[in-house]
Amino acid sequence: MVKAVLFDWNGTLLDDLGLLAYGSVVKIFESHDIPSPTLEQYRQEIAAKFMDFYYRHGFVPNFSGQGPEGDAKALNKIRKQYYLDHDHKVKIRPDAVRTVLNLRVMKIKVGIVSAEIESSLLTKLSSSDLHNLIDNRFIRAEAWGDKTAALLDVCQRLGVPPADALYVDDTVDGAKAAQNAGLVSIGFANKTGYNSEDRLRIQTPFIINELSELLSLVEDMNEIRAHGVKL
Repeated sequence: MVKAVLFDWNGTLLDDLGLLAYGSVVKIFESHDIPSPTLEQYRQEIAAKFMDFYYRHGFVPNFSGQGPEGDAKALNKIRKQYYLDHDHKVKIRPDAVRTVLNLRVMKIKVGIVSAEIESSLLTKLSSSDLHNLIDNRFIRAEAWGDKTAALLDVCQRLGVPPADALYVDDTVDGAKAAQNAGLVSIGFANKTGYNSEDRLRIQTPFIINELSELLSLVEDMNEIRAHGVKL
């Protein structure tokens, strides 16, 4: 039975693709006088190894003079400033609170695993109606790169076996991490998610386009498991 649902933050619970994520990309390209890829190119190509995306679209490796790590730091400096200037514009998805509240009513535990900076995530969360629905003990921020270990950590904190947990993420990298950790991967394929639905479907058969669709999916999964069928 499904006993816990873990959520990604950026692009999943937080609707920030256009105003923050892609907006910062445009700013980075403008700062270096390089034409920016389109939003759809971003959704089709961006991954955890994000420098590959920039090199593919005009940045020359070692442009910072400090190698790949220095290149990433140089671009992240622009990104962080952009986020500071525009973070106030983004909001939690409108069906997020109702979805999490209904999961709680169903006695399903809830957590968050995200690559977002912890202070930023907790500040945004505290100003939303989700604040009293998700305990900070079950939030792992700054899970950069591979989220596998962070997902296992939150499952342990919740006291739930990974096989009884779902992870909802709008990226292929998140879907892969969930599967590596033994969780059931749910691809969040909303049109304002970070990766396209086509990319997510290659990684997982379980797809939702709105957070509210998760409730019926959980019910269906529990029905299937009740008949002894493994997901």
